[in-house]
Amino acid sequence: MTWLSFCARRPGPEWKTGYPGVPSRTLQGIEGVVDHSMEGSLSAAYGVLAGPRQVSWTFSIPKVGEPVQHYSLEKIPWHAGLPGDQRQDTSLIGNLTLIGKEHEGVEGEPWTENQLFWSAKIDVACRAL
Repeated sequence: MTWLSFCARRPGPEWKTGYPGVPSRTLQGIEGVVDHSMEGSLSAAYGVLAGPRQVSWTFSIPKVGEPVQHYSLEKIPWHAGLPGDQRQDTSLIGNLTLIGKEHEGVEGEPWTENQLFWSAKIDVACRAL
């Protein structure tokens, strides 16, 4: 299982990954990274990740401090849609092939220098796999 060495680890719930018949992926199956905003604070996002809502993501990138990895890169978090969504053009394919990064803050809010640095470093590391 692949964890980036420069990220802190805060594992997310195991039940929030994969699909029936597709519990994980290979590194070769990863086609890119998608950036999201948390729509709030880091602590609120951790509450969502730990809670019952069917949503999960690989990385949390705070305004200040190191990035946090919640799942190995081979896991399939549900950052691009719900696990039951059969829209092949968006949710399912996005979850299967993309790594989700959640940035602390809200949509339209500029990223901090810290977020820019770590987001780019994660992108470079994922492309090098």
